[in-house]
Amino acid sequence: MYHDREREHRPANHSHPPIFSATDGKDTVCVYQEGNRRTLTLGSNVAQSALDLSLPARPVYRYTQGILISLLLRPAPERITLLGLGGGSLAHSFRALLPRCRIQAVERSALVFNVARDWFGLAQLDDLDVHLGEAAGFLKFAAPTDLLICDLYDPRGMDGAQESETFFDDLIARLAPGALAVFNIWSHNYRQEQQMLERVRNRFETPVLTLRIEGGNCLNFAFRDPPTLPRRKPFLESALLMGKPLNIPLHRLARTFWGQNSHILRQ
Repeated sequence: MYHDREREHRPANHSHPPIFSATDGKDTVCVYQEGNRRTLTLGSNVAQSALDLSLPARPVYRYTQGILISLLLRPAPERITLLGLGGGSLAHSFRALLPRCRIQAVERSALVFNVARDWFGLAQLDDLDVHLGEAAGFLKFAAPTDLLICDLYDPRGMDGAQESETFFDDLIARLAPGALAVFNIWSHNYRQEQQMLERVRNRFETPVLTLRIEGGNCLNFAFRDPPTLPRRKPFLESALLMGKPLNIPLHRLARTFWGQNSHILRQ
């Protein structure tokens, strides 16, 4: 989720109507388009997902770009799990970078999934395994995963399921040996954000690395087991190489990430 307050990431000019909208009585989904950028919202000024039509694998928002740093911390995962699909931007990026990786996603809203399939190119990812339902229920039976991305939001903000200790118990139980979990934390409510940050840090016994993004998102990278932390030069070189085919400044985000975690990471 990314809020409309950062001008660069405006979902659309709301003086113009959406190119598509639908409701199922529970969710209202609107699709806007401005140039090559197509954006999905849940009937508010909060962008749930965005797609660059000229390069679908390119993550549009800085926080989705930042999530790809996970592949520098946990290289070559065999299975990736996305809690929260939205328009499928991360699924496109991971598939482009890891053509042989098994990717599964959980989306509570069938309407959102259908819009992602019809308007955001998800139908092109025919090997993407999508589970419709609540993430909390999915975690009780899911197969172990090497990389888990938790990005759960609804029109009101952060999904309340993440405030449950049972949710974290089940999530940690689904992490394979050596796995990495990434949490996107964003909230209007400062206290709620801080509680979520503390919850992540308290539930993992290893160092939790963070990346704060302009616009309000805070990414938390949490390891299941004590990690072998990267060294700065190869880390930044790998970020530069990974970012080129996606046309994103991943090396800049990697430098910011290193600076924000210099008290933990080695030179």
